[in-house]
Amino acid sequence: MSTETVVLDLLGSGFAIETDGTEWSDFLRQIWAPFLSDRDDGLPLRLRRAPDTWVLETAEGETARDSNPWFIADQLRHVMVDEALSNPGSFLDLHSAVLARDEGCVLVVGGSRSGKTTLSLALVESGWRLMSDDVALIHMNTGRVHPFPKPLAIRDEVLWARYSDRWSPPQWPRVPRGGLLLPAAAVGAVATAPEVPVSMVFASFDDQGEPKQRSVSAAEAVALCGQYVRNVTGDRLNVLTRTCAAVGRREVTYRSSAEGVAAIEDAFHAHHEKMGSSEALGG
Repeated sequence: MSTETVVLDLLGSGFAIETDGTEWSDFLRQIWAPFLSDRDDGLPLRLRRAPDTWVLETAEGETARDSNPWFIADQLRHVMVDEALSNPGSFLDLHSAVLARDEGCVLVVGGSRSGKTTLSLALVESGWRLMSDDVALIHMNTGRVHPFPKPLAIRDEVLWARYSDRWSPPQWPRVPRGGLLLPAAAVGAVATAPEVPVSMVFASFDDQGEPKQRSVSAAEAVALCGQYVRNVTGDRLNVLTRTCAAVGRREVTYRSSAEGVAAIEDAFHAHHEKMGSSEALGG
């Protein structure tokens, strides 16, 4: 069986992924298109077929084995993103979805299973531009958030299928148990330039409760964000503190994507207008 190699660059970390045949390599080139590279070095990774299963190997040996290729692709995503974020260079990395609109962006902060990806999809459908579904890269010097359009992980197969006509998914059997990936470009508009953060929303999904909103102080925002940033010390803590002080801050509990989108848009536009008014007064 012939092999092919796909080379990627994530935040300066290189990855050379050797695959069995074109199905894997074509798939990887689609979902990782913004990160394709011609660099001649990188961490060696291997995707290979074994009897009735797929295997992901790193330099340390076998990392994952499963009959579901989507699970293997998702594990590969975790390996590369974790490696890239272990040394993010000039960026503070905050576990947050980021959407851009009107010369600014909103950070939707939350842990795994808080609904960030579903909200990201709904916000793009409402006219926002996707910057990242779960990592905000805040530049340590400028304070601007940089795009990081890595593949989105979709747990709901029906939701994933909604976008299947926007790209060419591989033809291997889909196993409906999480880890289905989607290229950022298939979602809709994708931001390509750094943006100024305007608001920060701590969102949580609760379809059994009542929708809630409350303002969050800058100090509380720093404490809440501390759960979602690695190594919050020294300069990194200073950057986080400045970011939280500069943006509008809300905690939102929502029951549906529509409620979540409405709350996020309200938070964004309220602070955007406040910033405009402050600039006008200052002028």
